[in-house]
Amino acid sequence: MKKYFLILLILTSFKIFAQQNYIKGYYVNNMNVKIDCSIVSFDISSNISKIDVIDGNSKLTSLPMESIIEFGFYEGDKSVFKRFDVSIDESSDFFTKLSTDFNPNYVNKRLFLEHLVSGKANLYVYRCEDYTRFFYTIDNSLIQQLEYKKYLERTDINENNRYKQVLYNLFKDANVDVKKIESTRYEEKDLVDLFNKYNSYYGLDNKIDDKLRNDRRKIDFNIILRPGVNFSSVVFKNNNEDFYGDAVFDMKSTIRLGIEFEFMLNKVFSLITEPTYRSYENTGNQIVGSLSPANYEVKLKYNSIEIPFGIRRYFPLTNDLNWFANGAIKYDIILGDKYEETIKPGTQLNSFINFSIGIGLKFKDKYFAELNYDTPRNLSSTNSNRFSQYKNFSVLVGYKLF
Repeated sequence: MKKYFLILLILTSFKIFAQQNYIKGYYVNNMNVKIDCSIVSFDISSNISKIDVIDGNSKLTSLPMESIIEFGFYEGDKSVFKRFDVSIDESSDFFTKLSTDFNPNYVNKRLFLEHLVSGKANLYVYRCEDYTRFFYTIDNSLIQQLEYKKYLERTDINENNRYKQVLYNLFKDANVDVKKIESTRYEEKDLVDLFNKYNSYYGLDNKIDDKLRNDRRKIDFNIILRPGVNFSSVVFKNNNEDFYGDAVFDMKSTIRLGIEFEFMLNKVFSLITEPTYRSYENTGNQIVGSLSPANYEVKLKYNSIEIPFGIRRYFPLTNDLNWFANGAIKYDIILGDKYEETIKPGTQLNSFINFSIGIGLKFKDKYFAELNYDTPRNLSSTNSNRFSQYKNFSVLVGYKLF
């Protein structure tokens, strides 16, 4: 029950802090000055009216749309958003909200649009809960929406696909196949491919989209060298015998060495595994006898490879400093063991899974420090007459190799 409570506590902690997500990025103010900062994460499908940033002095500031003309991210999907005054069709794409009007319902708004394709032809997108709209510019032209609308005709859903005619008029001088335009759906992938083809014709390959698509597919992989010190103790309990008392091995510090493999799922969460060699050798005491008990020496030698599998969550503090929390399930492979009692044959060790939790700091994406606690591990899990508790607490440092 304690183990399940521990796992629940870890997951709850992750949820509590989920709202405090900061991503390295920048913004450009109305004076066209670019300023590096950390930006509070947000839902890109919502209407962005402001951004919250942390500057180099760790001060949290809320910047309204009117004060910035562009912002972007250096991490994650590395999106770029620019401010525009646009005429946008606000007709819903949801079936229950469709109208019977073929024509768009344009309104004038100031919005942040995500920049998808850069070049002679630029492609932008605006997303919200009810619809997604794409915009374009050619050279230095005014920004315009690519017209598209779903509408009802009796019980059928039809589409206003005027954007295809616009694309044909725009791209006909670049030898873009008419069939290619006709098959282009009002979706990000199709439009991005078409705009890239047009830009490539003029020798202007799109850097923004290549970067976005590669980063969105990419899972970052880190290899971290993690030496440290274990502080361990062991108690062997005899369940069914009054003659043999508990064998107690006091706390002892030992060196541990692990190599962590970290798979970054996104800018916040990662999956971790860390094959770790540990060695524990100690001498303890055991009370033997019921009428005239005596204190006898016992010896324990325990070498193993631990293989944990877990999840980690990062919480940025400044541009260079993050703290993190992780939880893992650990499998233990015993390499060599020896448990000797003075007047009773020794017992072969065998262990079972246990859990661990840790908190730590990451500095400049290179250096790590962590405190890690293991739940007690039973080293005699197949022996019904004996129960043992191997307790361990670790202090770790880390250096990212790759």
